[in-house]
Amino acid sequence: MAEIGSNVTRPMRLATLYMALTDGATWTAASLAEAIGASKRTVYRCVEQLRASGLEIEGSSHVGYSLNWVPGLRPLFLTSAERAALVAVAPAGLKARLRAL
Repeated sequence: MAEIGSNVTRPMRLATLYMALTDGATWTAASLAEAIGASKRTVYRCVEQLRASGLEIEGSSHVGYSLNWVPGLRPLFLTSAERAALVAVAPAGLKARLRAL
């Protein structure tokens, strides 16, 4: 797990969580928290923010989370520097997908 702490911007945290969910698996809040380097409470807030933006995230804190449908358009809200920083701190399994953003 990357130790990234509070100096990660919200868009980077949301993008990392989104990218984790695009694999089609059901993720627990604990596994998502580890993937984004944050607390489970932060995961709950991020999931709610992604849902509010229109992503169809299924599940709950007791069951796990998954995406019903992955939009064809990747998030465009990252600058080049943010994307590079996100790739640098991402777990190995997410790095290739993040580089493609």
